[in-house]
This record gives sequence, C-alpha cells and structure tokens, in this order.
Amino acid sequence: MRHFFALLSFALMSSSLAQVPDYVPSDGLVAWYSMNGDAEDAFGDFDGVPSGLESSIDRFGNSGSCFHFSGGNSHVDLGVDGALVPATALTYAVWMKPSWDATYSQNTIVGRNTNGSSDYGVNWGIHGLPNNRILRFGIGDAQGNGVVDDMDVPYSIEEDAWVHYAVAYDAVASSVKFFIDGQEVAEEMTSVQQINDNGQTTFIGKYRQSGGGCTCQWFTGALDDLGIWNRALAPEELWTIYQNSRPVTGCTDVVACNYVEEANVEDGSCEYGGCHCLEGTIWNDDLGGCVVANPSDTDFDGCVGMIDLLDLLSVFGTCVEVPWACGDPLEYQGYDYETVQIGEQCWFAENLRSENYKNGDAIEATLSNGDWASISFGAVAVYQETTSSLEAYGRLYNWYAVGDSRGLCPTGWHVPADGEWMAMEMSLGMSESEANDTGWRGTNQGSQLKLDFGWNIGGNGTDSSGFSGLPGGYRESNGNFSGAGYDGNWWSSSSDGANAWHRFLFYDAEDVNRNVHDYRRGVSVRCIQDAE
Repeated sequence: MRHFFALLSFALMSSSLAQVPDYVPSDGLVAWYSMNGDAEDAFGDFDGVPSGLESSIDRFGNSGSCFHFSGGNSHVDLGVDGALVPATALTYAVWMKPSWDATYSQNTIVGRNTNGSSDYGVNWGIHGLPNNRILRFGIGDAQGNGVVDDMDVPYSIEEDAWVHYAVAYDAVASSVKFFIDGQEVAEEMTSVQQINDNGQTTFIGKYRQSGGGCTCQWFTGALDDLGIWNRALAPEELWTIYQNSRPVTGCTDVVACNYVEEANVEDGSCEYGGCHCLEGTIWNDDLGGCVVANPSDTDFDGCVGMIDLLDLLSVFGTCVEVPWACGDPLEYQGYDYETVQIGEQCWFAENLRSENYKNGDAIEATLSNGDWASISFGAVAVYQETTSSLEAYGRLYNWYAVGDSRGLCPTGWHVPADGEWMAMEMSLGMSESEANDTGWRGTNQGSQLKLDFGWNIGGNGTDSSGFSGLPGGYRESNGNFSGAGYDGNWWSSSSDGANAWHRFLFYDAEDVNRNVHDYRRGVSVRCIQDAE
C-alpha cells in the first residue's frame, strides 16, 4: 500500500495539473511556476503570458512538462507587480538546463526592466561564454541614486544538464547567497538595503536594459519549477527542495522484484519472474532477496520433522560468536549506531535519534513552539521537523529528557557527564586547566571533532578523532529552530542546579565551547559506554 501512495504522490507531482508540491515551503511563497505547458502561477495570482516558448522534456523524462527558451524573443511576461521582486528579502529557485550560445551569452532567468542606471531593476541568471561562466544577481538601490550592485560568482555550469539553482537576498544581513543543487556555493555582501521598485515589467527568460527598443538578455535552454519567496530561505529549506525534487533513477514498478521506492525515473532495470526464489524460499522486501520460508525446515518439505531436528543437532555448536568491540555498529531501538574509541572511552559516532526512553516509553514529541517553551518534562524534536534533518542530524532533546530516570541510551551506555567530556577533550590534546575553563577552550580539538564535510562556508573539520560531529543546530527555549549547517551542540548529563553543561562547535572555530544552557533548549545527544 505504501508503494501505491508513493507512486500516486509522484504522479501528481509530475502531472500537467498546476499545483505546488508539498515539499515547497509555503511561508513567504509569492509564486510557483510548474511550467507544465503553461505559465500559470500555481500558488497566487501572478499568471504569466508566454511568448515564443516550446514545451519540452523535463528532468524526469516527461514530455511537455517544462519550457524551452530559444533566445530571440522567447520569454514569459509576468507584468509590473512589485511583489515579484520583493524589496528587502527574496529567494528565487529554479531547475534549469542551460544551452550556451555565443549570441546569447547573458542568460537571464528572472529580470525586471530598467530605463537607465537610476531605475535599475533586478537581473538573476548565469552569464558568460563556455570558458567564462558566472552566477549573476544584479539589483538597483531603491533610493534612485544610481547605485547598482552586480554580484558575479565564477562557477562552471555544465551545458545541457539539469541543475537546481537558487539565490537568497537578505537586506538585514546585507547578504546574497548562491546555491547549486541544494548546497551553498558562495555568499556576497551588498550595500543595497532595498531593491528599487521601478514600476517596470518582470520577465522570466528576459531582461530589457533600455526603455526604447530592446537591448535584451535572453535565456537559452530549459526552465522548470520556478519559485519566488519574499524571504531568504534557510539553507536546509533549499536542500529539502532539491532533495525532494531531484530525479532518482531505478525500477518504478511495484510488482517487480527490484522495485525502488525512492525512484521517480524508470531506468528499464525491473526484474520479474518470482524474484528467482527456489522451492522452500520466499522473497523478502526488506532484505531485497530470497530467504528460507521456515528456517527450521531444513529439507524444504513443508513441515518440521525428525530429519530437520537431526540436521540441526548435527551442526549445533559449530558457530563461533565474535564478541562486540568498540568500533563495531551497535543496534539500539531498530537503528545501528556507529561507535568509535577516543582515548580510553567508547562513544557513539553519530547523534542519538531514538523516539523512546530505554524502557520503551515514548518521549513527548511534535510540540508547538508554545508548548515547547512551557514544559518541564522530557521532550524531543527533529530540526524543522523534516525527514532530511532526521537522516542527517538525528533528534534534538531537551535536558529534562536527558535527566529522566528512564534513560536515553542503551543498557551499558549513558549520556556523558561534564567530566567525561573533559576527559575526551584532554585525550585530544587539551590541557587540564583549559578543559576546566568555560567558553572557548583548547586549540584544534573542535576541528578534530568536526566531520570533514557538511559544515557551511568551509567550516569542515578533520574528523581525526572519529567523533564525526555535524552541525545539527538546536531548538531554542522558545521553540524556534536555529543553527543547522553552522553549529553543533551536545548535552552532558551534568547540571549546575538551574542549567546543564553542554559542548558547542561552530563552523568558523577550531576550538570547543563549554557552557551551560536552559533545560528547555533542544540539543543533540551522544552516548558513551559505561566504564568497567
């Protein structure tokens, strides 16, 4: 049944009906153009008027499900409404398949006309010939003083290949961030605090530089699923959009032996014919192979008899069980956690993701911001409550859950005390006096603890310790989520009576921060093995 709903969901997403997919953030969404044969806004009232466009094959292989722009005069006219170019914060995101053309080397995706330098609008796209490619976001100052900020980021975009491209502008932070395939590739600072609303037309695939005639910049290639927001989307939101909308090839037939639930593009690999299972064996979906129908039926005659018993007795005791050792995976509540030896301690090498206490009792979850801020008992959350965050970072726990007598970690393990964190830090080279200090301490211990990928703006570590720390962010005491991609936080089991000690790693720091937090804050948890 779940396979049926997965296929149904994708069929709806890729159909010609104009609609906003459920993975698209609706907060601040201004317009959504699926471009499935028309230029209708599936979210609001900003329907466009297409001109000179051809329907083409989208990234999933569906005919007539995106628009191909051929330069010249092919574009979508969105009218003069200023909401399409939000003044102080915006995000543009699109799937594009550019075709580089020496005639049209300045490929505008979204542009608002200008009648001169003082009336500069907006110009977002990719510019340059094949050997000199850049990401471009140009905006004019609302003061009408002629200030123009063209932010150009060198980046090699592959020709005739689908890529997800986004830009996020935030006037308060004076920042413009560029994203390719859900990953931030550059951040530029800007002096423009409000984009000029010059009352000119906004286009998809066209930017007109002058009032008379058309000194224009045209897009060449295919565009699909273009969204406009009046806020700067967070990096994890753009990652979620990319992850949920990217093509995944595989067998999409639910009756095939090798059906891939995540696949949304059929690759012709489906296998049938009883899944090649022999007599006495059956297909197992979870294992993806054939298993013995009845493990005790050694002669496969459909029942367990004397011959089966004698067979079992003949091999009894021949297995040599290898004892578990630190560095081996540890199964807990249905999940295999990686482990690592650091000094004389054995640690989880990934964040806890359990929804239950050790005894099986459920931890309170999916709380609203108000409920989270007011409770005084154990609670758990997932960053932004998204599946991608759970897979990457595990879960976030308030300290009431850490201090609960039912325990979070498996038998023989516990949440590390503040002193156990210090012992680990000293095994990585931190002095005892530094370890006992508060705030930022040590030298490069933070870099040793950070994973060598996954941190924004070049903040990756060396992970020489094997701790594999990721920037999972946190849930604030008021219920808001913050920090994913930039900082990692982990509880200790030690309290000072009003707050609890924690450890904090930051993207631009190589040392480790030791401090206290309010019990209500949602923070990552690691487990450490009990001392013998």
